[in-house]
Amino acid sequence: MTVVSDHQIGEFSALTGLPVKTLRYYDAIGLLAPTALSPAGHRVYADTQVDLGTRIAALRGIGLSPALIAQSLAGHDVLTEHRVRLQARLERTRGQLHLLTHLLEGDPMSPSTDHHLPDEDERRLAVGMFNDVWRLLETENRDAATDDELVHLAHASRHHWGRIGGPAQLARGEWLCSRVFAVLGRAEPALHHARRVLALCVEHGLVDWDLGFAHEALARAFAVAGDVAAARTELARARDERVEDEGDRALLESDLATVEALLN
Repeated sequence: MTVVSDHQIGEFSALTGLPVKTLRYYDAIGLLAPTALSPAGHRVYADTQVDLGTRIAALRGIGLSPALIAQSLAGHDVLTEHRVRLQARLERTRGQLHLLTHLLEGDPMSPSTDHHLPDEDERRLAVGMFNDVWRLLETENRDAATDDELVHLAHASRHHWGRIGGPAQLARGEWLCSRVFAVLGRAEPALHHARRVLALCVEHGLVDWDLGFAHEALARAFAVAGDVAAARTELARARDERVEDEGDRALLESDLATVEALLN
């Protein structure tokens, strides 16, 4: 009986679930090197490396970078911290879905005759750009170009809602712009858009969820500006708003907690 102890890269890929291209990359960075090269120059992996390769594939599958995979293999507890990050991302995603539901189910769409795109296309663009903003906000190590894209997408989403949306959509579009500028540390435009959210709420009688988040946006913008007293005033106003839906209240409280963190 012959025991197979070596595997060329294609077979090793099939056994571990790691793509051939990824195996070559891991070899180049020293994460998972073959034990030998064949006479023809092909990578050869030992049978004893299959479990290691499978482990690495699992770590890769949950989103760990090569550097974090290496730390995990070295015995460092990176999985606990990664779980915390994933849980936080999940909560933010739930919040984004909640916000998007409010955008889609808010005021009835008002037909418009002063634009060139059909209403459904305007709606699709507004929603798509809204989602793109949150995707980029989740991006780690953003660069200046990505930050610029965030600003443009937030304004564009607000623009398309402005063509077909009612006051609630406009307020939420302004809120998104304020959030982007706050994340970027730009207090003045964050305050500008937060004040527009509040003005729309007051002008059109938007209460509950919308008014609570108007004060949240102001609190966050004041926190970024370093005005702790004003931020705490707006936090109190946000918490005083009567938000009937439990999911809305939970999301508002979650966001207010992140503002509190900026002040501590």
